[in-house]
Amino acid sequence: MSDFGQRQQRRNLDVEIPVAFKLSLQFSLMTLIGVLCLTGVKYMHECPKEPKVPIYLLVGGCFGLLKMLSLVWKQVRLRRYERLDDIYVDEDDDGHGDILMSKSSRFSEAILSLFLFIWFGCGNYWVLHIWKPNFKQLLHEPSNWCDQTVYMFAFGQIMGCYALMGLIIFLTTCLILCHKCTTIAYDKS
Repeated sequence: MSDFGQRQQRRNLDVEIPVAFKLSLQFSLMTLIGVLCLTGVKYMHECPKEPKVPIYLLVGGCFGLLKMLSLVWKQVRLRRYERLDDIYVDEDDDGHGDILMSKSSRFSEAILSLFLFIWFGCGNYWVLHIWKPNFKQLLHEPSNWCDQTVYMFAFGQIMGCYALMGLIIFLTTCLILCHKCTTIAYDKS
């Protein structure tokens, strides 16, 4: 069977449910990230105790949305190139244009990820150093409060990120242990 036939047969065997699940998960995350932006804008001046909390939500949401859009775009391009690869192969192309674009794309994604990581660390400090602020404006301390919605949303976002990281570490550890156990069992037999 030709290489084209094998690729076509492999593509026909692919299950489309994981792709639909992946896309729905990505668009759900994009919606959640969009809510971060909107919360930051709506409550921009509602946290005088730490005015950077709404800014953290706004900037983190905007750059997180940019990161998610770049991931979706990369997947769309990958699927498009897979289809084009089956139809047309250019023998004269040395591929340097794709490599340069790929390097610049990887560099910009690395810079964006680094920024989001540093921004997450800053947000941890801004949110957690004023733990449990007054949620109502006091007459004798008018700048010693933070709106409950914006503060709890930022706190929930941070705790959600930690929970997701913990889940990923736990599942990765379980997969590694399962792989080791099956390797040991296979070696014994």
